[in-house]
Amino acid sequence: MNEKEVKSIERIRHLCSLAGIDYVEFLEGTETELKNRVKSLLTPNEIWFREGKSFERYWKFLEQMTKHEWKYEDVDYWYKFVRDPSETREDIPPSLRYQVLIRDKSICQRCGKKAPNVELEVDHILPWDWGGPTVADNLQTLCTECNIGKSNKCFEGGG
Repeated sequence: MNEKEVKSIERIRHLCSLAGIDYVEFLEGTETELKNRVKSLLTPNEIWFREGKSFERYWKFLEQMTKHEWKYEDVDYWYKFVRDPSETREDIPPSLRYQVLIRDKSICQRCGKKAPNVELEVDHILPWDWGGPTVADNLQTLCTECNIGKSNKCFEGGG
């Protein structure tokens, strides 16, 4: 730690003691708040997808807004770091799966193969691991082969 960081910590400790706030509790609360803000910042909302905008476009937008170069290869780390450990993967409800399959006309959004010639799956566009919500606008129909190839990477349909 450099001298500036040490002085900053000392100032925060002093302010906490003046206000009667436990320093460790303050740090834990601040960390939680910061994680929530970063998670909110890094996750496009449903409207973004509904307007047909891609995840990659969202990150470019973030770079313009924050004047910070976000490293795309580190995105998995970011989402795993900011996701609350109590959050568990949600199963896609059958009614939502059906809605997405109907919307996508039972066609793989990556390669264009159709049912019944291939087995189809409903998959997150912005991966759940990366904070992607389980909502229709963040789901797509993929054949098993494309979905396995995709893993937890992020791409949208269009062969």
